[in-house]
Order: sequence, then C-alpha cells, then structure tokens
Amino acid sequence: MAGYYTKLTLNYLTKNFISGQGKFDLYYLFIEKSLKLLAHDGVFSMIVPNKFFHTNSAKHLRQILSTEPITEIIDFGDFQIFDGATNYSCILRIEKGSKSEPVYKKMDDSLRSIDEFKVTTTVQSAINGKWFFINPIKSKVFEAMFEKGKPLKTLVKRFGTGMQSEIGRAHV
Repeated sequence: MAGYYTKLTLNYLTKNFISGQGKFDLYYLFIEKSLKLLAHDGVFSMIVPNKFFHTNSAKHLRQILSTEPITEIIDFGDFQIFDGATNYSCILRIEKGSKSEPVYKKMDDSLRSIDEFKVTTTVQSAINGKWFFINPIKSKVFEAMFEKGKPLKTLVKRFGTGMQSEIGRAHV
C-alpha cells in the first residue's frame, strides 16, 4: 500500500476512513464515502469486486455494510463479466430507509440467474466476520450432512496426494 501512496495521503485515508485500515482497496473508501453522502431515501449501487465478502482487509467495510439497508447483492461468482479484467464482480445495492430483507442473486457471465433468495442472518453466515451466502434449502442439506455424517479427517490417519503414476514424474 505504501508504494502507491505518499505517507501523507496514506495517513489521511487511514485517519478519515474506517474501512481504510490495513491493506485496503480504494473501492472500500468509495463505498464508505458514498454511504455517508447518501440521502435518507437515496439509492446507492456500485459494481465492485466480490472479494470484500471474505477478505481480511475488508473486515471494517463489512462492519459498515452490516448496519446499512442492503437491498440487493448480484454476485457473478468466479465468472469474468468484463473482458480483460481479472477480478470477480458483484453489484451492491443499498436503499436508505428500506425495511426489506436483502436479496442475493447469483448470476452467470451471460447475466442469467443461477440462484436467488432472501438473505437472513442464518443465510448470510458471518464466520469470523466473513460473509458466505448460502441458499436456505442447500443450507438445510449441509446441516443434515454435518449432523449425521462424520468428517473425513476423523476416518483416515492422514491425507496425501492420492495415486501418482511414473509418467510425468521428474526423475532425478
């Protein structure tokens, strides 16, 4: 981070933005500032990388967003929707004053819906403050698996790389 900004600029950003802590991305600050400027009945929407759901550096941004009326998250997962871009995108939409539950939409790169559901606290798992959006129906299947099943690590002594052939293996 310090290589991109002067020390004076970096000091200003870390002092004036909650989300500007640690190794942050600039879009965190844009979101934070936009929310501060947003009128009571205003609408905010931005296309941003979806990595803020789970990266440690976005912890403070997620804390800010958890207090905002998010109305919609359109997640493109690992689909590349912009030619030449190497990040994974989502659209974040916030409507100040909204009382509706957020809707999570998983889309493909052709803008077709793969999955859609309302986000509740049980669906938006906050594991160590990280966000994971799980369809409630699929979540019940996983819960049943965890209740009845045994973790693989309890059934074997160690995990390895599996079978390997001599073909392609480097010989010394």
